[in-house]
Amino acid sequence: MIVSQIRKLKRVEETLKMAKADLASLSFGCQSHVFCSGGSRGGYSDPTAKAVMKKEMLENRVRAAETGCKHERELMERMLQEIGDETTAKLLLDRYYYELKWEDAAARNGLKVSAAKMRVKRYQDSEGRVA
Repeated sequence: MIVSQIRKLKRVEETLKMAKADLASLSFGCQSHVFCSGGSRGGYSDPTAKAVMKKEMLENRVRAAETGCKHERELMERMLQEIGDETTAKLLLDRYYYELKWEDAAARNGLKVSAAKMRVKRYQDSEGRVA
């Protein structure tokens, strides 16, 4: 369950990253970024009005993704704390969040690869029995 939560957080973070990139790449059709002469929507030209609406939509998307990231991260952190074994929690983070190879995750935690894999497997087996 913790691995699926970590993967879910990574997907939400990727959504946030893409939304921020979309917002950063948005450009307006006129120099003032707000008003253009001769527009039909309260001083906005049609292209600028569309850009303003798109900007607002993207800002809403970014806010929603930020909220989702915060929620998913808090849930993941609670789940990691519930593991009770700090080394196993770090191994899970290293392997599934930071996507380290088993060799690197084991080395960061002062373990041999087989010991690191066994800790994670034992935890996952116990997690399956609890759920």
